[in-house]
Amino acid sequence: MLITAIYDGKVFKPKTPLDLDIDQEYQIEVINDVKKTDTDNVSLGEKLRKIRQKIVDSGIPLLSEEEVEREKAIRQGGWQEN
Repeated sequence: MLITAIYDGKVFKPKTPLDLDIDQEYQIEVINDVKKTDTDNVSLGEKLRKIRQKIVDSGIPLLSEEEVEREKAIRQGGWQEN
């Protein structure tokens, strides 16, 4: 398993959650030369535009503004049918 972590001067903090057993001893090999991936420098807006384009390319119709608001309300637990 490869784990990318940040060292804060005292401990290593993983950049993503780990699915490891608590109170288990692990060995860590420190490698300074971390290669950045293309996604590290991509803004949220760029990622969302790419996702939108994939949906458009698939032929799935985009939601209307009203449908988006309804979907948001449903997911946040606030929408009820009249």
